[in-house]
Amino acid sequence: MTDKQKLFIEIFRKNAGNIAVTCRKLNISRDTYYEWYNKQQKIETDNEGNEIKIPNEFKVAADEVKESTIDFTESALLKKISGITTKTIKIKEVLNKEGNIVRLKEETIITHPPDIVAIIFLLKTLGRKRGWKETTDMKIETDGEGKLTSEQISELEKLTTEEKKDLITLMKKVIDN
Repeated sequence: MTDKQKLFIEIFRKNAGNIAVTCRKLNISRDTYYEWYNKQQKIETDNEGNEIKIPNEFKVAADEVKESTIDFTESALLKKISGITTKTIKIKEVLNKEGNIVRLKEETIITHPPDIVAIIFLLKTLGRKRGWKETTDMKIETDGEGKLTSEQISELEKLTTEEKKDLITLMKKVIDN
């Protein structure tokens, strides 16, 4: 990796993997970033004639930054999901009856309940295989006579009333066009 690429990775990490910001700070184009990132890995041959693939160091480092950013974000999301308690401490200086300065400690504890939006977001992304998603994936093919298989009918029966209404609306649009 070149010195400029190493500097890019350092700034990239400080900017949470934001490509545009990092490119601007280094006065390089996004195209340059993608050239570095998509550079083919080297293939060398060892003494026995076996091919050894040497990975693109820049790509590996950039991917590590992206993964670290995702890890950090997931941690923040999990805090929102479980609810958090924050504590602030203020120190006030006041005069007592004798005219002396006294420091008073004021502590405030705020409990934030679990964030329902964060919970739903996590379920719709990580819980897709368990049915937590906004859309229902269906493939409907008929035998040419418009008849559905029992399996297809079973899938349709699993739809919520709202999803069935959406499907009817969609089918009407298809028929009208």
